[in-house]
Amino acid sequence: MMAANVAAGTPMSAHGRHDITIDTRPDTPQADQTDADALRRIAARDDDALRDVFTRHWTMVARAAFRITGDEEAARDAAQEAFIRLFRNPPAPEVSLRAWLCRTAANCASNDVRSGRRRAVREARRIDAGTSAFAPDGIAAANLRAEQALVRDVLKALPERARELLVLRAEGFRYHEIATALGVAPGSVGTLLTRAERSFREQYEARRGGA
Repeated sequence: MMAANVAAGTPMSAHGRHDITIDTRPDTPQADQTDADALRRIAARDDDALRDVFTRHWTMVARAAFRITGDEEAARDAAQEAFIRLFRNPPAPEVSLRAWLCRTAANCASNDVRSGRRRAVREARRIDAGTSAFAPDGIAAANLRAEQALVRDVLKALPERARELLVLRAEGFRYHEIATALGVAPGSVGTLLTRAERSFREQYEARRGGA
């Protein structure tokens, strides 16, 4: 299973509505320059710059968090925390802002899940969702939820760096963007991704085989 297939991402608006567009992330030098300029303005405590970044990147950041949590409310909280951290301590302008935000949101989401703060709520929702699981459509939906939960559990069990690599690659980031966000050499990203994918695949197959 390759990084692009890691976890089902569900894009959300700032109000929790599902967006139809899967990936609206611009992938141009102009977009990179816009983000670099925004980082300089945010470092100067420009509220308008932060609002602009929030508007342009919210869906992508919330989706990255959702890959870890599988819970929309938790994903929104993690995404919001990422933007708060951006305003408090923005990265250097040469860092890929989009990748930095996704990495930060994914880590906030992972910390939230590990803390168990939302575990009871998620379990209650699973119980409610499972009440119709014996219907034909319910069986398929239950199987899909179980598969997605397994993928998220494997992601959460990976070392932080491996998890970050897979989430960023699944979001479609280029190698140099991943490199700047993680502080590694661009030439090493391919090797690191291969290792992360191998680790994911081994743990996934081990857990699936033991299920």
